[in-house]
Amino acid sequence: MRRGYDEATKQRDMRLNRLANTATEAAVKVEGAAAKAEAAAGTATEAAKTAGTAADKVNEVLERQTP
Repeated sequence: MRRGYDEATKQRDMRLNRLANTATEAAVKVEGAAAKAEAAAGTATEAAKTAGTAADKVNEVLERQTP
């Protein structure tokens, strides 16, 4: 009886360890994805600033050409 309990406990511990390892790997992947998303957001912000500057310059040129 004790042997069966010990084996069941061992199997449970192995499953819990696998689950913990899987959760840790998933957390690492999520952190990596978050870092990439943050970098992409920074790039998008810079692109928006550049587009805004270009639009301002176009408006200035158009204002100078309008009689």
